[in-house]
Amino acid sequence: MVAVIPAKAGIQRLLSERRWVLASAGTTVALRQASLNFEKFNRMSVSYDSVGVGDALPPLSLPPLTRTTLALYAGASGDHNPMHIDIDFARAAGMPDVFAHGMLSMAWLGRLLTNWAPQRDLREFGVRFSAITHVGERIVCTGQVTEKLERDGERLIRVTVATANEAGEVKLTGDALIAVR
Repeated sequence: MVAVIPAKAGIQRLLSERRWVLASAGTTVALRQASLNFEKFNRMSVSYDSVGVGDALPPLSLPPLTRTTLALYAGASGDHNPMHIDIDFARAAGMPDVFAHGMLSMAWLGRLLTNWAPQRDLREFGVRFSAITHVGERIVCTGQVTEKLERDGERLIRVTVATANEAGEVKLTGDALIAVR
């Protein structure tokens, strides 16, 4: 199902209708509802005692990266760098095609984390970019508990995270610190 809403300046989030619509002045842009399956976002119950070092987070598998996704992300983020949305510009710069914004990949890892624990419990989140994510690649986001600690009376879990394509090429790595009860 595709929902189309007349454009207004900025981004509109229509939670009651369970779809996101990106709209900019004078145009109409829509996202398919199927690409945002909210039922999949049921967070796990994470507690300090129920999680062990070495435990894996449920992976987040994404559909192949499309130019449409890049254009929508550019509009949503305000990052209109032509390397990500203009194939002629990218080719003139020596690239074979446009490629994903690094922060889009970080956002996917943020989604992996917030599918597992509420956003309010995220205390730290950092990444290192290691390879370009190309159009057509299927990305899988993974995470693993690497440490349990206590800081200033708060119980915390450190999780390492990564994105990789279907061939296993790592694109982004990082870690996060999550408060748990």
